[in-house]
Amino acid sequence: MRILIFVIAISCFLLSCNKEVKLNSRIEGEWIPISLKISDNSGIGYYADTQGFLKFQKDAKKSTTGTYKIELQYTVNGIQKTFLENGTYTVDSDKIIRKPLNSLENKSIIIYVNKEDFQLEIPNLENERYQFLLKRK
Repeated sequence: MRILIFVIAISCFLLSCNKEVKLNSRIEGEWIPISLKISDNSGIGYYADTQGFLKFQKDAKKSTTGTYKIELQYTVNGIQKTFLENGTYTVDSDKIIRKPLNSLENKSIIIYVNKEDFQLEIPNLENERYQFLLKRK
């Protein structure tokens, strides 16, 4: 009985690790924004014109970690804003845990990703939630 429980536990662990490795492979590469929706804490949202890129580079073939770079320019109410960030990341379940250089850890939520499309949410950025729809470059 103990052996069966041990085998099930190890199997679950290996399968969960495999999910993160697959997600890391899917997000690797350069992505360009198609749309950006910005929502405040009350849920009111609006779309902003945006340009730039997000780039993810995994550390190794079967890795759940890597480096990233974000360079985005967007316009809100006629005001040009910039979001620049780079650092390291870890894929954990459906989240990308970003560790910007010289800053605190942040979590981004992977809503959807396949070979060509990527929907990513970055909460608590300037007390707002940024939801990106991205296409592979």
